[in-house]
Amino acid sequence: MRRILTRLGEDATLVRGTGTPTTVRGLYIAPYAVIDIGPGGVNGSNPQFAFMSSDFAVAKGDILTRSGVTFTVVVKQPDDPSGITLAELKRAS
Repeated sequence: MRRILTRLGEDATLVRGTGTPTTVRGLYIAPYAVIDIGPGGVNGSNPQFAFMSSDFAVAKGDILTRSGVTFTVVVKQPDDPSGITLAELKRAS
């Protein structure tokens, strides 16, 4: 997994709580979203940032900035067998 992140990942900046910004390496995942106007409602999901769990810790409310866009971590989903954590993000307003 580390080789994949090294090759395909990107650097982002993480701020935990009120701490110091840290550069983190991970893979940004922007899921496909569909907006159905009318009886179908709205479908979609939040983007995610995948990273090696052993590299750093992340918590709900932390701030992640990538490509000049700032996100708030809303959910942390560790995947113990793979060693990857998915941080679900919400674009900060």
